[in-house]
Amino acid sequence: VAVLELHRDRVEPARNPQRAAAATIPWTELPCHERVIGILNAANASWWRLNLDVVTVYLLRYRPGHAHGEHIDMHPGSMQRKFSLSIQLSDSDDYAGGDLELRYGAELHTMPRLRGTVVAFPGWAPHRVTPVESGERWSLVVWGWGRPVA
Repeated sequence: VAVLELHRDRVEPARNPQRAAAATIPWTELPCHERVIGILNAANASWWRLNLDVVTVYLLRYRPGHAHGEHIDMHPGSMQRKFSLSIQLSDSDDYAGGDLELRYGAELHTMPRLRGTVVAFPGWAPHRVTPVESGERWSLVVWGWGRPVA
């Protein structure tokens, strides 16, 4: 797992109460898309060297009671989510709970919550978001997709 920092160019989430919990964002509407793709490419080149063909991005909003159980992002199919970035958009004191945890062997490790932190990990790494107890947790999730690993 690679934990990188993205503090200078802060991404402001849409605060529209009508927005769904997960919304697709076109790259052209992401103010720091060039920097995000640079981070994705640098982390991939440094650690995993996966062949990536497509990148998608989602804005996620977790409210009290929302969680995402332990899972992996890579699944069988014609294209696979091989690489993931999670970018922390909320200030850590804006919410309670809602921790991103990654599994290393038998142990779960809590990732940093500092606004602007980028956590990069391969699609086969088990991870979860614990239930949000109060407030709202905003994050930007970026996936690098590619042909199945042989």
